[in-house]
Amino acid sequence: MYTIMLCAVIGLIIAVMVAKRGERDRIGYIFDAIIGSVSGGVAGMIIAGIVICDHVPMKNVVVGPVELVAMRSSDGASGTFVWGSGSFGNQTTYNFLQRKEDGSMVPGSVPADGRVHLIEDPELKNTGFWRTTFVTADTTSPLYNWAIFTRDRTHILRQEFRVPVGTVVQQFSID
Repeated sequence: MYTIMLCAVIGLIIAVMVAKRGERDRIGYIFDAIIGSVSGGVAGMIIAGIVICDHVPMKNVVVGPVELVAMRSSDGASGTFVWGSGSFGNQTTYNFLQRKEDGSMVPGSVPADGRVHLIEDPELKNTGFWRTTFVTADTTSPLYNWAIFTRDRTHILRQEFRVPVGTVVQQFSID
């Protein structure tokens, strides 16, 4: 963002210097100042959005763990983590329940792709956890404030689900 402002100011200064070289009236100075500021702002956007944005360092951020809720069968006897899969449009998803701080249960869903890692952990009993690791621009970098479009570079690297052994159920039918 600073790059856009700096380039606009530089464009304004260059426009005033160019305007002073010839005989102009007040309208000419104003026109040159506007054109110089706009062209400097556009140059700043290009520099901040393409050049500087590519040089901002990236870092991995881990969100979680979020507690998963064991779903019970219709008879209420057994607790299992049922990984329902569904689809929305052409995208298949994994559906689950997560527990919030107030004790409520909220449905969650993640795309069923290669970033999802399901781990059956023998040390877990009656609970499971979900962590998300994503890569994002490092806000502590000196270049961060000079760049724009850094959020466009953020993406999920891994969705990790840790559940007790034997609690992943996949239902299927043979036709």
